[in-house]
Amino acid sequence: MSHANLPEWMKDNEFIHFGYRPELRSFVECFKSVFRIHTETGNIWSHILGKLVLVGYFLTLVWC
Repeated sequence: MSHANLPEWMKDNEFIHFGYRPELRSFVECFKSVFRIHTETGNIWSHILGKLVLVGYFLTLVWC
């Protein structure tokens, strides 16, 4: 989605011109968007991978 097509509440960075994730109205649409490329992709995956590493670390502490 381009910056010009965004709703006003999403227009917080005029330097990014395209690649926005559109406003999603259901959990299924939101979940599917995790596997697409958009401006939030790096943020989403860094948090997912960080959580997996953290959970793995605590599980090894409990089991060892």
